[in-house]
Amino acid sequence: MNIEWRFPSTGGGAIYGLNDGSQEHFKTDEWEHTIREIVQNSLDAVKDDNKPVTIKITRMDVPRNEIGADDLARHMAEVSKYVKKDNAGAAEYFDRAAEILKKDNISTLVITDANTTGLDGDNWEALTHCEGIPRKRGMGAPGGSFGIGKNAPYLMSDVKTICYSTRYVNRSRHEKFIARCKIPSHPDPDNRDDIVQNSGFGARPLPPNKKILPIEGNNIYRGFRLPENGTGIFIIGFNPKHRWIDNAKKTIARYFFAAIHYKKLRVRIEDEDIAHDTLDDIFRKANDQKIYYHYYQLLQKADTRTETIEGEFGRFVLRLHVGNDDYGNRIAYINQRGMLVTDSRQFGSNPFHSQAISRWAKYVAVLVAADDQTDKKIREMEPPNHSSIEYKRVSEDRRDATERQLRDISKMIGDIINREAMQGTSQETNLSELANIIPAEEDPQTEGSGAGSKNVNLDVRVKAPAHGRGTLAKPGGTGAGGEGTSRSGGKGKGRNTPGGMAGAANRNPIFDKARVMRHGDTLRVAFTPNRDAEAIRFAVRPAGEESVFERAIRLSGAENASADGAQVNVKDCVVTVLPRGRRRLVLDLKVGNKLAYTGYELVEYEGGKER
Repeated sequence: MNIEWRFPSTGGGAIYGLNDGSQEHFKTDEWEHTIREIVQNSLDAVKDDNKPVTIKITRMDVPRNEIGADDLARHMAEVSKYVKKDNAGAAEYFDRAAEILKKDNISTLVITDANTTGLDGDNWEALTHCEGIPRKRGMGAPGGSFGIGKNAPYLMSDVKTICYSTRYVNRSRHEKFIARCKIPSHPDPDNRDDIVQNSGFGARPLPPNKKILPIEGNNIYRGFRLPENGTGIFIIGFNPKHRWIDNAKKTIARYFFAAIHYKKLRVRIEDEDIAHDTLDDIFRKANDQKIYYHYYQLLQKADTRTETIEGEFGRFVLRLHVGNDDYGNRIAYINQRGMLVTDSRQFGSNPFHSQAISRWAKYVAVLVAADDQTDKKIREMEPPNHSSIEYKRVSEDRRDATERQLRDISKMIGDIINREAMQGTSQETNLSELANIIPAEEDPQTEGSGAGSKNVNLDVRVKAPAHGRGTLAKPGGTGAGGEGTSRSGGKGKGRNTPGGMAGAANRNPIFDKARVMRHGDTLRVAFTPNRDAEAIRFAVRPAGEESVFERAIRLSGAENASADGAQVNVKDCVVTVLPRGRRRLVLDLKVGNKLAYTGYELVEYEGGKER
């Protein structure tokens, strides 16, 4: 059955122009929002929880007569003439749309689901005819709080037309099909004195005074019929832009890795499957998906730290890993459907991102609501595009309390992250900066050498910090040589400490952003050499509660050094580093005594002839 297009008359009512507010929320990335909206709707409508929802995304050509292209092209031409006096660019757009509709076959993106309930009754009406009514498929479906997400796919159609098809069982099998076009109000091609509405329907041919009805059963074009229960979205006039398949794969993997990992979802894009057993390989091939791969690995790794967090707002499960330099200090919130909602660092967009950022090590974490009630409260704070969590969306009388409750949860998360970073784990972590091991052999050719300076290039694997507390280093310090000015401009009063540590007069600090923490029987030291530093000499001494002790800690050697070829010598309390450039250095220093202090600080070493 060929479809007939009907745009109802405004009847003297409101006229809608070029700017469609229902689509504005999705213009930042129409592809991303379209995929997110359609996939989460399918997950909401799962039929059998013991099987994954299956989604197929493909492109096909639809014969022009099967979508009533001639009739629809007349409306595009009327829009072009109607808007031309106000917007010549828009007129050109609708001229192109009319030309697309004249082609024998029209490019169409097809997204269908299976193991879903399909659309019956109110659910069908909500998708095809209603605006701003948040009805959802499935019992207790957790998504959809606005009823406007279905407008995202129109941004991907060059003719602003979407076709909907569904198949479901209600006593008997039912199949329905209807098309919808959203363009500005315009004169009726058959009666130019009448202005029609901005939304038209391609449906069963019926007299004008009859209700618009879908095409059903065998009368549906075979390309729009579904092989099993479910729903199909057909984006007419889809432009297959460069690498659209790769973009689709990345979007699915980025936002639905949790649903795929837990076998709630399986997606087939053309001839490639994105499933539980292929997701890892897809992430590995995508160089720009590293942070999302880290989130995904938190779900895979058996040693992932898992904590239940409970506060006045609700209950959550936190999954956390610490110690990899690639980690971006991010917390991703994943809803109970298995979709990543946000990993923003801004409290206003992601209230769960820790306000107490770890000073000890990089981390990555995912957070999931532990029960339906908590997840429901989060949904209330999601905008129409479901890409952030905004506490200011709750009613004004609850806003202050909600913010306080969320900050309490955020603080709990921050405390866990910092505790884990300080205590460390037995997890082995690649430190890409470390590649030179300093063997314990004497090198008589090196001035002041103690523990040797021969460099051996190795791929070093070290464990994350086991315990101890670090402090930011203080450039300059106390020592023989009396009162002096440190490189940062501060003053230190001299005492008789081993090796003669003293502040150097009126110079820039020899190192920046220095940190030191206990790591088993070693001290891990990290700093960035100053640009003009030819040689860096420093010592380590207790700080924190034991800061009364001024004597430097005795060191017996250096276990490893950074990968840039820097040379390191250790003698008594003094470490000498000959850096190469300003690449950040990481050293593990062997401690002569086994005492553990609550904190440490680095002090510059100045011995006689040193500048």
